[in-house]
Amino acid sequence: MFVMDLMVQKLKKCVGLGLWMNLFTLLIVMTITGCSDKPSGPPMMGMPVEASTPEIKTVYKKLKATGTLYPQQEITVTSEIAGRITQLPFKEGELIHQNDVLIDLDSTVLIATLNRAKAASNLSQVKYDRAKSLLGKGSGAQSEVDETLSALKINEANVALAQAELEKAQVRAPFTGHVGITKLDSGEYITPGEVIAQLSDINTLKVNFRLPETYYQLLKTGQTVEIEVGAYLNKKFTGKVVSIDPQIDVEGRSILLQAQIPNPNLILRPGLFANVELIIETHENALLVPEQAIQYDNLATDDNNTYVFVVKKAEDKNKNDEAVIQPVTVGVHENGKVEITKGVTKTDLVITSGHIRLFPNAPIRITK
Repeated sequence: MFVMDLMVQKLKKCVGLGLWMNLFTLLIVMTITGCSDKPSGPPMMGMPVEASTPEIKTVYKKLKATGTLYPQQEITVTSEIAGRITQLPFKEGELIHQNDVLIDLDSTVLIATLNRAKAASNLSQVKYDRAKSLLGKGSGAQSEVDETLSALKINEANVALAQAELEKAQVRAPFTGHVGITKLDSGEYITPGEVIAQLSDINTLKVNFRLPETYYQLLKTGQTVEIEVGAYLNKKFTGKVVSIDPQIDVEGRSILLQAQIPNPNLILRPGLFANVELIIETHENALLVPEQAIQYDNLATDDNNTYVFVVKKAEDKNKNDEAVIQPVTVGVHENGKVEITKGVTKTDLVITSGHIRLFPNAPIRITK
């Protein structure tokens, strides 16, 4: 028994506590049955397990966040002048192109003002030409030329002012976008600054989201973003990071990022809540195993307490295959699979089921 105690202590030191109980059971069996060099019968029936080689595919290391969708451009359309609406030539929700008319105001007075300014300007031009001609013949005064020229400039400015006021009677779209719902009707009188409608460019959307400041060195413009919205479950939309705020929020210790999401079919709408995944690394030809294949030794003294059981094929067909412990380093977790970055190769048979009775070099029988 003293020898057995020494062996148990050695087992505890060499392997984690999670494994030594199985080893201790095996040791008792060996003690009772004896360990002679001469076999006493057929080989022990191996414990049933399932095993497979790692799946090879491209995986992505991602950071998760939440955000909100915004239009690429958006303005509140208003009028700069007061007036009575004569036309609302748009349909709510439709696509409006740049410079299309959104609203027409009564321009009768403005047209009359422009015509009067033009008439005054024409008269000023005649007076200026006459004064200049007389001065050239020696019968006029330079002061007369200067006065008529000044009057001409003033009247030309009045024409330009009247023309600008007349153009304001038509409110035009500053960019191509979709017009929202309006509360106005033809014949209604509006005042300067009164809201006509919202105009939004939604062919491309922006998503703003925040990440902890600890990831700052990993963030770059041009990185790929994938978003999901509640309106379209299990459907991902892809875009690119276009801007990173140079300032870090001192209250939340987070960084604001903005990404652009193409929306050619107008499926997405501004205001939607989005689950955001920012891809910071791409791992090609990664080795993936099911999550249940990964085992943990919580009492291990070194930094790496993660391992898998791999199959060691028997050289003799009359003997069982064995389960061998293989320490591994894991990476990305994706859809029930775990990336193994170190410890196994693409040809290794990794045990994926039947771990509960396994111990180092346990005899096994692959059932699947």
